Amino acid sequence: MPPHRALDLNGVTESAGSAGKSIEYGAGSRGAVRSSRFQAAPLRLLSGEVTVEGNTFITADPVYTTPPLVPRLVTNTFAAADTSTIHIVTTPGQEVGVLDQDVVWKPMGTATRYRLDDDVNVVAGKRLEIGPDVELYTGNRPNNDDDFDLQGNGTVLMTGAGDQLHQQPPA
Repeated sequence: MPPHRALDLNGVTESAGSAGKSIEYGAGSRGAVRSSRFQAAPLRLLSGEVTVEGNTFITADPVYTTPPLVPRLVTNTFAAADTSTIHIVTTPGQEVGVLDQDVVWKPMGTATRYRLDDDVNVVAGKRLEIGPDVELYTGNRPNNDDDFDLQGNGTVLMTGAGDQLHQQPPA
């Protein structure tokens, strides 16, 4: 098998004509996305070997990523006309997203909503902190009315006031 190659996107403007498509860095991918502008297509970040910094996301659903990669997004600008949603997914072949490190999910510009599009397990001894002003939604399983689960075998801490956990995704 040939070695993975790196793909760097620097100063790219993704056009509104790419609606319905995505830019994906799959598991094992390497590279960087820097100083780029995402207008319609979301970024699917499934590899910890990709740097994502200094970008501007103006879509309502700008990023789909695995649970431990969320902190890699904090140096970006999220500037949708309304609230942006960070989608939490698993890598292909996994049934549950594993959070095996301490992580904080916090507001990032208009990205104040996180949605579980797969089950997430916080492993024993690790902590997920969901910061103030963050809303957490659980999506529905395909062909089923069950919601995806946030399994707290470690610690799940939701800080701040108000009702932050919602079972249905926003309309």
